[in-house]
Formats: sequence, structure tokens, C-alpha cells
Amino acid sequence: MKTYTLFSVLLLLFSTLQAQNENKYTTIETQNLPDFRFFTAADSTLFTSASLQPNKSIFFFYFSTKCAYCQEMTGEILNKLDTLKDVQIVMVSGHRRSSILQYMDALHLKNTPILVLKDDEKKMHSYFDYTAVPMIRLYNPNRQLIHKQEGRMSVSQIRTIFDKK
Repeated sequence: MKTYTLFSVLLLLFSTLQAQNENKYTTIETQNLPDFRFFTAADSTLFTSASLQPNKSIFFFYFSTKCAYCQEMTGEILNKLDTLKDVQIVMVSGHRRSSILQYMDALHLKNTPILVLKDDEKKMHSYFDYTAVPMIRLYNPNRQLIHKQEGRMSVSQIRTIFDKK
């Protein structure tokens, strides 16, 4: 009888945790793009969420100029830009402008459609709540979050997510 009672308690606990996880997933699905405020890395011009291209999906990529995964991912994005031509790619870093500009030069980001911003006010975490870099947030054209992840993703995985939504 005690085994049955313990089993019942474990089953109830599992069901509760599963329901909580499903609710978290539902919450993620309905999150909207936050109103943010950053500055362009190239010339320190203010760039806000209102400055984004209308009716276009958005790929947010928070990176560190010292992160090997970020560098690899940036290289892959550049090599496969044609597969993301219908997506606005926004890269943001909290590093100094000089470090971001060196990163942009080393990886040949200048003269590409990728928007590179700097988080001078250190607000990225409050806008997007992340724990590690690379940090990825994908939004549909209605500015609703469709995927969030910390860690590397391939461009084909990103494309698949955009195509499903």
C-alpha cells in the first residue's frame, strides 16, 4: 500500500511539473518583442525597436566579441545570408565600441545587411532575459517570440523555425 501511495505522489508531482512546463512554453509563445534602446556600432546612432523594418521576421543574436561560438555562428550567418534575406538580422554586444568594430572588421560584417548594435546602457538582460551567449531570439513579422535559446544554432535550424511559423 505504501508503494502505491508513493507512486501516486510521484505521478501527481510529475503531472504538476509537466503542466508548469507547458505553461512556460505557452508564455514563451505569446511574448512580444520588447521596446528596446541600443546604439549602432558603426556611428553610435540611437536604434530602438521602432526602428526595425516593418513586416519582417527578426533574428536577434546577442554576442560576445571573445566568444568562439559567436564567431563561428557569425561566419555561418555570413556564408548563408541568402537563406535569411527575408529576415532582419540584429546582432547586439555589450562590449566596448572599439572591440565590436574589431569584431566586425575581422569577420567582414561591414557592408552586409546585418545590423550590429551595442548595448551601452547594459539593458540587454532586462529586455531579453538570457543566461549565456550566444543568445538567440527569433520573432515573427508580428513581433511575437517564436523561439528562444542560449547557445549555438545553425542557420538551417533558424530557417526551419522561421518556415514553421
